[in-house]
Amino acid sequence: MRLTVTNPEVQDILADWPGGVWPMRRGRDSRIILIVKAAREMAQTARLRGGFSFYWVPVHVDDVATHGLVTAFFDDSDEPLVIRTPLDEEMARDFLLLLSSDSFYVHFFDELGRELLGFRAENPSAHRFRAVSNTMRFTSLTVAGARKVVDDLQAWFGARSRSDDVNAFTIHLRERRFPDNLAEDVANPGDLNEPDIATALHRPFGGARVFKNPIRADNGREFVDVLVATTKTLLLIQAKGSPSTQAGLTRKIVRKRATAVKHVRRASTQLKGSINHLRSAQSIEIVTEGKRRRVAMSGRDVFGLVIVKELFDPDRPDCSPPVLTVYGETGTPCLLMDHSEFHQLTFFRTNEESFVATLGEIFAAARAVGVFPRNRFGLRTRKTVLYDPTATGNAADPTTHEPAQAVTEGSHIISRPISGDPISAEVAGMGSGEDLDVDWLRVVVDRSDVEALDVSGTTATLSRVLADQDTVERFRGRVELAFLGYSNDPRELRDIPEVRRFCAKLDEAFPYWFYFLSTDGVTLGVIASCLCSVTPVRPGVISFGPDLLDFLHRHYSALNWLFDNYSLDEKFNVEISGNVAEYFGQFEPVQ
Repeated sequence: MRLTVTNPEVQDILADWPGGVWPMRRGRDSRIILIVKAAREMAQTARLRGGFSFYWVPVHVDDVATHGLVTAFFDDSDEPLVIRTPLDEEMARDFLLLLSSDSFYVHFFDELGRELLGFRAENPSAHRFRAVSNTMRFTSLTVAGARKVVDDLQAWFGARSRSDDVNAFTIHLRERRFPDNLAEDVANPGDLNEPDIATALHRPFGGARVFKNPIRADNGREFVDVLVATTKTLLLIQAKGSPSTQAGLTRKIVRKRATAVKHVRRASTQLKGSINHLRSAQSIEIVTEGKRRRVAMSGRDVFGLVIVKELFDPDRPDCSPPVLTVYGETGTPCLLMDHSEFHQLTFFRTNEESFVATLGEIFAAARAVGVFPRNRFGLRTRKTVLYDPTATGNAADPTTHEPAQAVTEGSHIISRPISGDPISAEVAGMGSGEDLDVDWLRVVVDRSDVEALDVSGTTATLSRVLADQDTVERFRGRVELAFLGYSNDPRELRDIPEVRRFCAKLDEAFPYWFYFLSTDGVTLGVIASCLCSVTPVRPGVISFGPDLLDFLHRHYSALNWLFDNYSLDEKFNVEISGNVAEYFGQFEPVQ
């Protein structure tokens, strides 16, 4: 079962965590599972190799002996993909418990928080780990101390010996917990990279101003891979990736490096052509989503950006000149970064002003030295988060640029991505007799369940809000339903036959939407539009068919049943009924 189905609140928690490895406590028994949130290549490698390895590395912080953690995914036998993790006392304790276990669950997520894989994992060296763990010591970490650990881990791993590899703790992946959610044999890298880039840009710019694969109206050719167009900013992006196939994943490092250099040169040439076209007139016309739009440089900050899947630091001196040359020939600042850097940028720069300002800083640094350095956004204390946003990649980063204000200083970094007790809420099918320890329930429906017309997991989760009067009262207007796997589908959910059938079957088992859904959100409208006939009136506006009246009658009846069965205060029935009537009154009149 997917973790985001059994524990739907995890989706929101992971959205607030930029990534890495995290031993997450789950349930009243404090069972720990491993979360890996990183580039999908790590999940693909782990699946292909049947596992991954942990290296416990001795380091010193202020002359105090401690340990850090390197998690390695061996796409290459010598230079694997790695995640470097500084450990303070609390996170170390959870890792010690995890790796002292003979088996545990591990779930992989990509950088956008989509759940990819889940396995029961075996730890054949647990006995050896239990023996050595008694000698391990850890200390509290400041931001500066955690950074030093990250740098020391990189230096140690680059110089590791064969003996270090032998002594690593290798984890074996065994039974799958659910069908894989990894795209298989995607020969065209743009099919994955460009949608992901566009989605990540929603963080700082919002979805309405990000356009994927806009077309030139004058010749029908693609203008850029991704375009951001606001009243203040134009961002032109050319992205290059590698095929998401086993052959692409297992290429030798030397070939991957050569391919990255070639991709940068090709993308730079394409970006130059796009900028020159933009400069050729006061405004140009493009076509996106079937609509014509005019785009002009005047009055806007304009940047070009080349993104490659993986940029190896030793190759930055060779990769940087083609991009800087575009600036020299067009006068438009152009930048270079890899996919991981780009995702960190969008995570840490979540509004247009800070995002654009950071682009300016990075470009200024590159112009000064003639090389685009690896951008390091540092270790940041934010609520109770510990992470290393720079720690994903194959190679060393000797040229590190830290944009101004990239680090929020704190006296200590605490090793937990949520405040309070970790995942004390056991939502979604964790046992029908247990209480829900949260006051908001977000139920995530996976596309695979929709296409299989399997409502069992969703109904099991929803039924738990009906446990008793106190639970029903606590979740009034505090339930939300989301469908995972449709972000790249251009259709509205109501226009997808599988979603409509799923909602109809779900509604038969759980018709209490008026009570548990908030009329301040969109979920109620989504449910209604999937259960009723609708007609688009104009963009963003629909009209319901006459079956809306039957929908309202049936669900008012379900609302009344709840109040009668659980002896709820009737004043809330009146309030909810009025809110529902007002909610549906905002739509066009019934046709």
